[in-house]
Amino acid sequence: MNKNRHNNLSSSYWLESQRQEIENYLQNIHTELPKFVAHEAPIPLSGGLLNFVWRIIGQTGSTPQSLIAKWAPPMIATLPEVQLDPDRLRIEANTLAVFGTGGLLSELSSEGIRPPNLIKFISDRNLLIMEDVCDCPDLGKWIK
Repeated sequence: MNKNRHNNLSSSYWLESQRQEIENYLQNIHTELPKFVAHEAPIPLSGGLLNFVWRIIGQTGSTPQSLIAKWAPPMIATLPEVQLDPDRLRIEANTLAVFGTGGLLSELSSEGIRPPNLIKFISDRNLLIMEDVCDCPDLGKWIK
């Protein structure tokens, strides 16, 4: 087996094992968000190229009722042989905070047009937890 093929397999294996670890972590997200208890395993959402994204449905009485979680691995999610700085998610978290309630640019947002609210950024895991704005269709499928 050539070296590039071996590196690609190693990257893919590492990525899959880390993705599974993040999914397990998300099932126990109440350790980070005590008012939210996951009802079931995180549901992978389609359409992402750079990151992995899930919807997490909460048990009855959880606040909020559901969340969106985004994980940035140190590579492109769909091309694990291509490295990419996972700090990209910190930029997104900061942007959500700036446009969120009380943020420096919050006056530019309205109830009709706004980004999701930032719930939490877990920097040591490169994991962004944000508001689930809707059970919307996949944008690519919706446009077609």
